[in-house]
Amino acid sequence: MLVLLTLFVSSVIPAPVAYAFVDAAKAPSSTEVVYDLVAVVVDKELKDNSTNYVGLSANKKYSGLFSSLAKSDLMTRVERYAEDLVDNYELTDVELIVFDKKKDSVEDLASALENLWRNGSTGNNRLRGVVLVGDVPLPVVNKGGNRYVSVFPYTDFSEKAYRYSAEKNSFVQNGDVSFPQAEIWHGVIASDEEENLARFFDKNHLYY
Repeated sequence: MLVLLTLFVSSVIPAPVAYAFVDAAKAPSSTEVVYDLVAVVVDKELKDNSTNYVGLSANKKYSGLFSSLAKSDLMTRVERYAEDLVDNYELTDVELIVFDKKKDSVEDLASALENLWRNGSTGNNRLRGVVLVGDVPLPVVNKGGNRYVSVFPYTDFSEKAYRYSAEKNSFVQNGDVSFPQAEIWHGVIASDEEENLARFFDKNHLYY
């Protein structure tokens, strides 16, 4: 139990993008259980926001039935979201990654996610999905001279449809790839209103 608790706690403690760069791991054996890893990437400004939001905790419809709802900050709700994923999806790990716009770049995050897809975070898990929470920037891709926002560089790691060009400061289309295909799924949880995020995470928790 202690080992399991230690593994779980270490997997949901927020860590900077740099911590997602792990050493190359050997391929799991055919008999080894490989966990699905979900990376929850959180905007540092959201993490550092200590304001307590009401969310659904003041709603009498829920407050009397669910004691787990309480007025709290957004990061506490994100950590609860991570716990819900681990508790409700068998053989699933969660890695909380904090994106600092003052230090990290879109390229850094794309590389970190690719590393987790190839090597996992513990050796016996591999990245299967990513959830972006808050104002985490999306990559800009360049296709035929047209620039637009795309999540592809965060989800496409094998036979990449776009490769980063420092010269053009964007991800440039790889002409050798005819049929782009993402290796992992993705989700985005964002809002201009923090209270809306609080209500969303409360509602998501009530679902579980």
